[in-house]
Amino acid sequence: MEHKSWTTWMRIACIPLALLTTTVADFTTECQRPCDCRWQSGNKAAICSNSSLKVVPANLSNDIQILDLSNNNLQQLHQEAFKKVGLSNLKKLFLKECNIEVVHKTAFVTLAIMIELDLSKNRIRSLHPDTFKGTEKLRLINLSNNFIDKLEDGIFRNLKFLQKVEASNNRIHRIGTKAFVNLPQLKILRFNGNNLSHMKPETLMGLRNLSGLDLHNNPWRCDCNLQTFRDWVISHNLYTPPTSCAVPPSVQDKLWNELDSSNFACRPTILEPVPDATVKSYDENVTLTCKVVGNPPPEVGWRFNGKTIEMKAFGEIRYTVAENTMDLIRWVNLTIIYARYSDRGNYTCVAENPGGRDEKTLTLVLSRYGGVGTIAGMDTDSFAILVGCLTAIVIIFGAALVVCYFTTQNNEIKRLIKNDARSSNGDVLIEGSEASETEKAMKMEVNPVSKPPRKYEAPQSFTSEATEMSELNRTLLDNESVLGE
Repeated sequence: MEHKSWTTWMRIACIPLALLTTTVADFTTECQRPCDCRWQSGNKAAICSNSSLKVVPANLSNDIQILDLSNNNLQQLHQEAFKKVGLSNLKKLFLKECNIEVVHKTAFVTLAIMIELDLSKNRIRSLHPDTFKGTEKLRLINLSNNFIDKLEDGIFRNLKFLQKVEASNNRIHRIGTKAFVNLPQLKILRFNGNNLSHMKPETLMGLRNLSGLDLHNNPWRCDCNLQTFRDWVISHNLYTPPTSCAVPPSVQDKLWNELDSSNFACRPTILEPVPDATVKSYDENVTLTCKVVGNPPPEVGWRFNGKTIEMKAFGEIRYTVAENTMDLIRWVNLTIIYARYSDRGNYTCVAENPGGRDEKTLTLVLSRYGGVGTIAGMDTDSFAILVGCLTAIVIIFGAALVVCYFTTQNNEIKRLIKNDARSSNGDVLIEGSEASETEKAMKMEVNPVSKPPRKYEAPQSFTSEATEMSELNRTLLDNESVLGE
């Protein structure tokens, strides 16, 4: 009886060993080439690397926990790629250097206990926000050395056990502000070697346990848009060298921890006045407005016709300045006290901070007569000047005409005297010129209208000269006869 009992107990004890032997035999025998199945760190592993595979192998045991498909030519991970081949118990999946370009959003959907995923050194350009949905146990995701250009909102959401994300050496230029949501265990983020120039602080502020952050080798634009994020990185001791600035030139190649917060500035922008603005005013005191936005708030000043405005001129207060700031907008208003005609011209508002400089110019037009308005499209001053100029031109033109008229009359009188002097009957003319005033009056009454003598022309022949002299003598004799009567 004792012998039978002993035999029974031995058979019972051998059952688990037999089952284990059968399981081991099944695990190894079902693993076909090119894969090599073995135990690894207490897990069943299938090593299928460097095997020129184009699809996920379908001849592996369902119990496989570690699958290494590195250095194959998979190119794509199709919908439910691992569920279809019965590999839903994977804990670690290595897909390094598999020439993968496309990852379907449900490729990993059934890998509920997977803790590590390596997709490094592939050709992946984008990942759907639901790519890691259903893989809530993930602790490590390696996406390094791909062509990913952005990380969409929600891509890593609700991965409560996720501790490390490596995304170095991609082309990432934008990370959604909600890419990292509900990740209480996340400690390490690596984004070095991407195209990041800005990042909003709220992108990472929710990561309470973050202790390592690699951001170097990115073209960071160290301006006011990066200021808050940079300050957050420094204050939480997350800065790692050699994270530096690419632009603007004033801080190029400067390390973040070498710069002051004020160095992360944006070039100011003058919103008012607008370019080439003209201001017309008829008031005694004229106010000009300069509205500026800038971070940090810029220094603002005014220039008149290229020269800096002094608040006092020869002891007299000529200008006053009123300032006001609301958020990032600043107003600096210049008031000209008792504006004069000489205050007309170009006024330039100049704004400057560590980020750069901006300036805008307006033209001020004044009127001497307040409230009169404009005439013919001109202010009253311009119209008065125009009228004065036209009046001066008319006066000068009239004076010129008078001078020309008297000059012409004088020349005509001289010519008549000269013609009479050349006459051959000079005695008669002289005698006639010595006549009494009474005779001259009688002559004017008899012949009140007399034609001026003809212009003397040089005689062409002796006969014509004699004829003309005879005619002249006859005329003189006729006049004397009339007077005698």
